[in-house]
Amino acid sequence: MKLLLWMMLSFLVAWVTFLQKVSALDNGLALTPPMGISTWSVFRGNVNHSLILELTDSIVRLGLHHVGYEYVLVDAGWTTNKKNCKMCLPNRDSNGNLVIDERKFPNLTETIDYVHSKGIKFGLWFGVEMCATTNDESEGSPAKRTNSSSSSRSMLRKQNAKVVDYATLDAQLFASLRVDAIKHDSCGIEVTNTSKALRANFAKYEAMSRALNQTGRPILYDVTLQVDKPIRTLPAYDYKYIWSPEPYGQANVQRIANMWWSVPVNKYNCWSCCVHPNEYIVPKEYCNSPHHVAAWRGLLPMIDIQDMGIPGWMGHWDWAGRGKGWNHLDQLGICIGPSWYGPGLSPVEQYTQVSLWAILASPMIISVDVRNMTSTKAQVDFGNQDAVHHGDDFCYHLIANEQLIAVHQDPLGLPGRRLKNNYNHYHNDGNDYGGMGRPPAAAQENGEKTIETQLWGRPLKDGSVAVVFFNRAETERTISATFEEIGLSSSLSLSSKEKQSQLKTTVRTTNVWTGISNGGISSPLIARSVPPHGVIFLIVTPEKEAEPRQGNIPIFNSTTTNTFSTSQ
Repeated sequence: MKLLLWMMLSFLVAWVTFLQKVSALDNGLALTPPMGISTWSVFRGNVNHSLILELTDSIVRLGLHHVGYEYVLVDAGWTTNKKNCKMCLPNRDSNGNLVIDERKFPNLTETIDYVHSKGIKFGLWFGVEMCATTNDESEGSPAKRTNSSSSSRSMLRKQNAKVVDYATLDAQLFASLRVDAIKHDSCGIEVTNTSKALRANFAKYEAMSRALNQTGRPILYDVTLQVDKPIRTLPAYDYKYIWSPEPYGQANVQRIANMWWSVPVNKYNCWSCCVHPNEYIVPKEYCNSPHHVAAWRGLLPMIDIQDMGIPGWMGHWDWAGRGKGWNHLDQLGICIGPSWYGPGLSPVEQYTQVSLWAILASPMIISVDVRNMTSTKAQVDFGNQDAVHHGDDFCYHLIANEQLIAVHQDPLGLPGRRLKNNYNHYHNDGNDYGGMGRPPAAAQENGEKTIETQLWGRPLKDGSVAVVFFNRAETERTISATFEEIGLSSSLSLSSKEKQSQLKTTVRTTNVWTGISNGGISSPLIARSVPPHGVIFLIVTPEKEAEPRQGNIPIFNSTTTNTFSTSQ
């Protein structure tokens, strides 16, 4: 037991030094990263009462609510514009109330009550033209973005001479419907990077956060904060605007929200693609040209941006944690195959995404048609590199793995991080870029060394460490890690061979995806045959107690090694 405490101390210090003590939103929610099923990637705006009931019944049939997927999240499509109301703001009536689309949801309260009756929580998307806090025409407001003429907007101002508190109206509606979560999205798609514009946009979210809390109903609050980025930096990871909380300040964002969008643009279901704003792949040169608006998107750019930031932005992986809130890396691009969001991820890449989301403690929000899913656990097929699985057994195994969810929901609530980069040997110029490496597209285009493999880790409450050996290369790789590199400190020289033998310490490893567990493992750990774009995901648990050395650092001093492959 003492050893576990020493290990936790030595490992947590590395994390805690990065984490700021700030005041977080205190609504009692999201003490671990939220998990849920969203309608967006599969159904987009084609949602209705019957669909939500069918999705809810399937979640119950599969038992997904029991393993942690506690939210059904309805994205766009539940509101409509008021007929014959030229002076109304989009999706609102003449009194400023949001208008529910009764063709799709004749009685939204009945829909939500059914979801609740199955022990599941209900969430709504709320964004773009639905956003408002006053009836003015400040930058990014619905009044400014509406298609009505300037004379119509002038009449609207006269008609609504008294400022309407839309935040309170909306929060009261959500509370009366018994909504459990709100995703507040894109309220300021045109927000210049000035203090005045940022304050005005942030005020909308702050007002909504305050209004939700004042209802007395606990409502999870997920925000998407934007800012214009007028200077296109190359290679491009944005479309001249980014969705990032950074310009608004860590303390401010954590004070109002349970989770926040954490990537500059939407996900795209590919490994690494140059993508036009209209959601189609273009030549990679477009992402490196000042004359185009394409941006690098896909799983690899998303991970690099979260880890290292983009040019001009620092990155904010260290914002998250229990009692602080969570970095939301977007819905996972799994289980849907080719779609309007891209060609899809291979099975190996899907395992990689889910594994890294668990390490980073990103909310596990999945958009998949669970009606087609079965709960028989499928054989893990790391060898099938080309097929794109979706639904059925494969998807159930991917999202319902008990060890995966245990890491993701670990009650310690510290997000993981990248521990190590391993570069190729072709352009090794000795520049470690501050230990951060460079995003692969930048490295390839600039002729710099590229990151081939990485080590990621996350401390767990019981003293274990969740470790991901990540192969970013196009061929199999062997990746090693010493106990010290994963947070378990190696010993100094000992006074005698006898004492060294007595203090020898080993670990037990459990492969998250295969379930195979091995004990008596000594440092270093070696992961062999890690597939291209793939991972080996281990939970590493100390086995034997050892006396502490100076500074309460546990002693590890072993000469033998243990290897792992995708079959272990």
